[in-house]
Amino acid sequence: MVEIALRAQPETGRAATRVPTGVVVIVLAVLTVLLCLVSLAIGSQSLTLEELVSAFVPGERTVASIIVWQLRMPRTVLAAMVGAALAVAGVVMQGLTRNPLAEPGILGVNAGASLSVVLSMSLLGLTDVGEFLWFAFAGAALAAFLVHLISVRSADAGPARLVLAGVALGASLRSITGTVTMYDSVTFDSYRFWVLGSLVDRDAELLVWVAPFLVVGLVLALASGLTLNALALGEEQAKAPVRGVDGGGRADLLRRAGGPARAAAGPGGRPAQAAGGLRRRRPGAAAGRRHPGAGHPGLR
Repeated sequence: MVEIALRAQPETGRAATRVPTGVVVIVLAVLTVLLCLVSLAIGSQSLTLEELVSAFVPGERTVASIIVWQLRMPRTVLAAMVGAALAVAGVVMQGLTRNPLAEPGILGVNAGASLSVVLSMSLLGLTDVGEFLWFAFAGAALAAFLVHLISVRSADAGPARLVLAGVALGASLRSITGTVTMYDSVTFDSYRFWVLGSLVDRDAELLVWVAPFLVVGLVLALASGLTLNALALGEEQAKAPVRGVDGGGRADLLRRAGGPARAAAGPGGRPAQAAGGLRRRRPGAAAGRRHPGAGHPGLR
């Protein structure tokens, strides 16, 4: 009886301090709006609060309105969408692999996009992000498909095999990328600027190109919540009632959320892994409720 009481006591403590999902969503939404306003106001020419407010007045054609709507607004919206895409990609991958360390870099998506961009720069001479966007998208998609193909070749395919396949393929692709950039200094200079991750010179035209893919990826990720919950029960239980994320569907989710984001802003570090870890509220929770702020861009 004493042992049972001791075990039950921490559970009661966690239940008493748990923050409702609605409160978390509201707080993250308010923080997102505040961060976007700060992004619009701060730059090479900082704007006062009055100037920022005047930029949103219809019919006003001031210097502040030009700075906000033509220069900073596209980059701010793109940053928010890229951050949301990377966070959701990390959450989905962690749900698929049932591994809290899973993220696009571990599963080879980053390496596929990077290699495709490097080859487009070296062989075709592409330098603008709008030109090699499709190559980054295709590279991420192909890498995700190859990881899935490798992971299901044996009868004991599971999350661990999926992660191992991603790590192995990612290492191979990164070695090819390093070899190409080592012998091509022009490609290395262009690739170095892109791989660091930047929103410089990202305009509304690029936002229009990337937005449809990001939206589709986010919608697919949200629609896969029930399937991710089934996968959390284990492979045997998940295969019987639900087969929503299998075969091409798994690779499709991996590439749609992460590929366009990598192309638009660069591979970056591990925002997807951090996003999934920060949103894990308790073990065994449903995918949709366990990560209530999965689309919050502030963690990018």
